[in-house]
This record gives sequence, structure tokens and C-alpha cells, in this order.
Amino acid sequence: CSPVEALDLSEGQRQAVHRLDLEFRDRILRRWEELTVKRHELQSALSDPDAEESLIRARSAEMIAIQNDIHQRMLDHQLEIRKILRPDQIRRWCAGAGGSFSGRHRRGSHGAF
Repeated sequence: CSPVEALDLSEGQRQAVHRLDLEFRDRILRRWEELTVKRHELQSALSDPDAEESLIRARSAEMIAIQNDIHQRMLDHQLEIRKILRPDQIRRWCAGAGGSFSGRHRRGSHGAF
């Protein structure tokens, strides 16, 4: 399997992937930031001896909702990339490999999970 950059993309495909990556990066970074805040809120609630269980569960549910949204957005991104690729490229594509986004954050561009 190969990262999308190694699939001998046409110039049009390269531009389309780049455009999708930029849009994805903007959307997903905001969600990662929100998830970080929710993780801190959950940790704070867990560390507070006076915090009620309902508050802790609510914080956890908020965090899970954001994680699920991130997962969906990453899947959507993979599906959009897939639309750009030819069938032979799809067969060789390793959705989680490479990408300008993968080295800098938790999840890669081109839909790594």
C-alpha cells in the first residue's frame, strides 16, 4: 500500500487532494482543540472530590461525541480522496499512510484512523 502522494497523481488530482487537505485540516484542527478542552474538563472533574458523578459522565459524553465527530470527518475525508483516485490508485492506496497532516497531529490526512 502507498500514501496518496506516491500514486502518480495527475496535476488535477494533486490540486484536488491539496484543496481537500486544506479544508480538512481547518475543520479537524478546531475539533482536536475542542477535544483537548473536553479532556481537561473531564480530568478536572475526575480530580475534584466534590464533583458529582453526573457531571463526570456529562464531560465524558461530550468528549465521546467530539471523538465520534472526528472519526466521521476523517472517514468523510477518505471518501472524498477516494473519489479523486482512479480504480488502480484506490487498490494501491493506503488510506492512513503519509500526507501533509499526519506528521504534525494525531491523525493523518487522507483519512488515517
